[in-house]
Amino acid sequence: MTRGPVAVVLLLIIAAVVAGAVLLGASHEPDGGREYSIDYVLNGGILPEDSAEKYAGGEYASLPLPSKTGAVFCGWFEDPELTEPIGAILPSRSGDITLYA
Repeated sequence: MTRGPVAVVLLLIIAAVVAGAVLLGASHEPDGGREYSIDYVLNGGILPEDSAEKYAGGEYASLPLPSKTGAVFCGWFEDPELTEPIGAILPSRSGDITLYA
């Protein structure tokens, strides 16, 4: 191989590595900024008025603290059987979500 083709091959390898790094960096925040809905199943409880009805993909979202007379709130769950607890919506999350009290 002469010097010209070796240089071309090296340039192609460098370009591929740079392009791969750019593509990987672009996917850092899944659905960055896209909004998804939050549905709450309160089982007779009441949400604070300022509770979020949406969250943005790629961002952290805290969850509201509902109230219900004569009851103690034990946390939010992702399933109606109350077996999958969730403390917050993490940046890796995407898609609409239903939360159960």
